[in-house]
Amino acid sequence: MKMWRRSDIDENQRYRLALIQHESRAREFVLQNESMELVSAKNILYTEIVPNELLIKGNLEAISKSVFLINGGRFYVDPHNIWITEIEMEAWLNDDEPEIMPWLNGLAPRFAEK
Repeated sequence: MKMWRRSDIDENQRYRLALIQHESRAREFVLQNESMELVSAKNILYTEIVPNELLIKGNLEAISKSVFLINGGRFYVDPHNIWITEIEMEAWLNDDEPEIMPWLNGLAPRFAEK
């Protein structure tokens, strides 16, 4: 997964992250200037504006703890920087029936190999 670089952040601009899930099950974060149009799609979620200081540090876990999605939900980041929605995380933690997980679009993320 390609991350944005520190040089991509203009201190005079504000940004959000697009959380994108691909058909391959790969999930990524894409830096998006706040003036860019939000695309309405089932495989894309957007954060509220992310403080530039957090973007410069590139700490996705810190971002997930302090920035909400625009739909009001939260997201989490695993140790390999794979994002997981709040609904997915709650179901995972309660894991009563793992075969009935509410994965976004019915696709489990492509987690890192153990």
